[in-house]
Amino acid sequence: MAQLDQTKVEAFTETMTGILNGGTLALMTSIGHQTGLFEVLANLLPSTSAQIAEAAGLNERYVREWLNTMAAGKIVTYTPESHTYALPAEHAAVLTQAAGPGNMATFTRMIPILSAVEPGIIDSFRRGGGVFYDQFQDFMALWAGVNEQTFERTLVSSVIPLMPDVMDALKTGIDVT
Repeated sequence: MAQLDQTKVEAFTETMTGILNGGTLALMTSIGHQTGLFEVLANLLPSTSAQIAEAAGLNERYVREWLNTMAAGKIVTYTPESHTYALPAEHAAVLTQAAGPGNMATFTRMIPILSAVEPGIIDSFRRGGGVFYDQFQDFMALWAGVNEQTFERTLVSSVIPLMPDVMDALKTGIDVT
């Protein structure tokens, strides 16, 4: 057996730790997106977990645990003196509806969706076949949301202007019923 380079083992251990931490943060980001916590935080001044939970209409204990994970991951900030959390504006620009189609929190939803089909994928490695599309729960809802964000930002400003006749008809009050 070859001699292990302990420096390389330690470096790879750090890499794997980063991967595991990133996976956990991706799941927690998905939770924050689905519960509306990022939207709430983006509209609050630095607040306690109780204030954030109340504004979001969520259970304080779970919000506190989520906030602590987000603070450890440097996604939200925490001020120990006042026991307050905040979502920096630069982070909100990437994690809230304000980001439009660039809302990265939306895409973290893929992690739990793929996790749910992992057993079927493993079975496919052993037996062939595949995982049927209908097994990907919430996948269509996820992509509908992604498309909605894209169309809200581009339909009127970018797509309709490509059709001058439609644009003129809309300006004159077209009846589409």
